[in-house]
Amino acid sequence: MKNNASRGLRNLALTCLYLLGFLGILASGGGDDEDEFDDLIISSIYSFRIGGPLEGGAGNSVIDIDRPGEFSLSTEPDLQGTVICDQNTEICELQTVDVGSMFITDLTVPAFLGNVNILVEDMWIYNPIGSDRPNTGVIRIDPQADGLADILVGVTDCDANSPGAEVQVIAVPALPNDCYSWDEFENLADNPGSSLVELQASFSWAAVSFIVDQGLDAGEVFPFIVDDLFAGGTSIFDSCEMFSGTWAGGPAVNPGGFTFDWLDDSGDNRVGPGDSFRQTFADCWFGDSIDGTLLNGGIDYVGYTQVIQNELLTRLGFEIAAPGSGKIGGVSFDSLVLTETIKANDIITTEPPLTLTGRYLIVFF
Repeated sequence: MKNNASRGLRNLALTCLYLLGFLGILASGGGDDEDEFDDLIISSIYSFRIGGPLEGGAGNSVIDIDRPGEFSLSTEPDLQGTVICDQNTEICELQTVDVGSMFITDLTVPAFLGNVNILVEDMWIYNPIGSDRPNTGVIRIDPQADGLADILVGVTDCDANSPGAEVQVIAVPALPNDCYSWDEFENLADNPGSSLVELQASFSWAAVSFIVDQGLDAGEVFPFIVDDLFAGGTSIFDSCEMFSGTWAGGPAVNPGGFTFDWLDDSGDNRVGPGDSFRQTFADCWFGDSIDGTLLNGGIDYVGYTQVIQNELLTRLGFEIAAPGSGKIGGVSFDSLVLTETIKANDIITTEPPLTLTGRYLIVFF
């Protein structure tokens, strides 16, 4: 039976890129007033942390992803790395994921993965910077089930006889074929003929890459905050695209809306440390007329951190909520639901809805 867990994560990461497109549209229509942020400079390089312990003894960062009947994933991220930033465009791109980054992942349906510890053993290096696949690095996958050995997944030119083979999976006993192109490797988790080791390796990599994407996507919110998107008020609204095909298994989709709100948790009537922000989606369609994803629900960004030294932004994040707000800092999903349609052989099908919940800390410093 084919499972769509790995594909579900990849599609989810792509959808997050669409969310940022909406923010870009909104920012282009922001206030015209000069403000104190105009002269701020971002650093050319930042370290970052995604996950780890939340403030106030609220436990560790956890992201839960559920598609009923297909898969349910819970992952506890604690990831560190670096990004390189263009100080003119304020665009930051991934450079490394550092040694010591760790993930505790539990895939409950299907049970081919189960509870797994994943550790970055050799630094992931992205060259060129900002590429979506590293060109070097190693993760160790430690299945917690009895009798299953550790698996190493390395990025390397692993087979001179197979041009383009970049990913090596090392297991005991050894696999008949342990070298794959990136596309081959990422598709192993969707291939019913894959071995248990191949399934564990491919899906573990997909889960870790998904966490990396989530953190970096959340980081894209910061330029819109410091550029005073809310000069004209505390709420920005824009309409979403409309699905114009035949919605398989559901009613017609009406034009939706996208809202980005500022919550003045600090009470000082200005955007700044301690404040929160919320993205809300109501029937927002991403894709072409018949092939794409419908999005409903919200994302909360709580406890905005902003440290400035000599007009240089030295620390940005969502980590510490304003005193008295009753909130916990971090990025949280408020039952964010994605429903995907796929056209194949002139037939449109609708995937079961995929729901995100959970909260994670993120900081760039």
